[in-house]
Amino acid sequence: MKLYFFSCGFLESTKGLFVNGGGNEAYWVPVPFFLIQHQGKNILFDTGNHRMDMQGHLKEALVRSVKPVFSEEELAHHAIRQVGVAPEEIDFIIVSHLHHDHAGELGQFPNATILVQQAEYDYVHRPDDIMEQTYYPDEIPQELDWYFLHGEKDNRFDLFGDGKLVIYYTPGHTAGHQSLLVRTDRDGAFFLAADACYTLENIQSGVLPGLVLDSAAYLQNIKTFRFLQKTGVTIVPGHDPQLWEQFRHAPDYYE
Repeated sequence: MKLYFFSCGFLESTKGLFVNGGGNEAYWVPVPFFLIQHQGKNILFDTGNHRMDMQGHLKEALVRSVKPVFSEEELAHHAIRQVGVAPEEIDFIIVSHLHHDHAGELGQFPNATILVQQAEYDYVHRPDDIMEQTYYPDEIPQELDWYFLHGEKDNRFDLFGDGKLVIYYTPGHTAGHQSLLVRTDRDGAFFLAADACYTLENIQSGVLPGLVLDSAAYLQNIKTFRFLQKTGVTIVPGHDPQLWEQFRHAPDYYE
C-alpha cells in the first residue's frame, strides 16, 4: 500500500470559520486530497478544487469569506501524474462530501466509481440556506458512476474487505459526510477526517467550526476521533495549516 498526501493549493480565509471564536485572524488552509494504491487499484479520497474556482465559478458570497488559491499543476487530475498515475487509471473515488473544495474534480476521472453517501448526494439539490453557497451541482454530473452508501447501515464500510480502507459515516459538517480510515502496512493507521474535523484544535478543545450543519453530530465525531487517537491512529484534519506541514507530501508517501 502507498498513501500520498496532496493539496490543491490553499483557501485564503479567517480562523473564525474553522475554529469558532478564532476571530478575523488571516488563515490560509490547505485543500487536501489523497491517493491510495492498494491491491493493484488507485483510489482517491476527495478531489480538491474545481479548475474554474479562481475564475468566477464560485458564488461571490462564498469567495468573500473563502478564496481559493492554486496553480493548474495542483489540480488533482494533473497532480497525480507526478507519481505516475493518469486520471483514467483512477478506479475509485471516496468523496467525503460534495462541497466545492472536496468534489471539484469528480468529472475528471472517467473510469472511477464514486462512493458517496446517498444523503449527501440528495442534499446537493435542496440545501439549507447556510450551505447553499458551498454546493455546485455542475460538479456532480448524474452520468458519473455513483455508488451510494446509506448512513449508519453502511457505517464502517470496508472497501476491500481486509480492514485497510474503512469508510466511517461522520455527518455533522454536512448531511452525509464520511471519512476514511487507512491502515498502512508499515507507517500505521491514518484517519482522513476531511471536514468532520477542520483542525486539531477542534479535537483538543472540543471547539466547533464556524460552519456546521449539525453541532451535536459534529461533537460526537470529536469523541470518536479522541478514541481513535488513544488507539494510536493519526488523525488528519481537513484544513489544519500547521499540522499539514508535518506530514509527508507527494511524491513522498506512507506505506
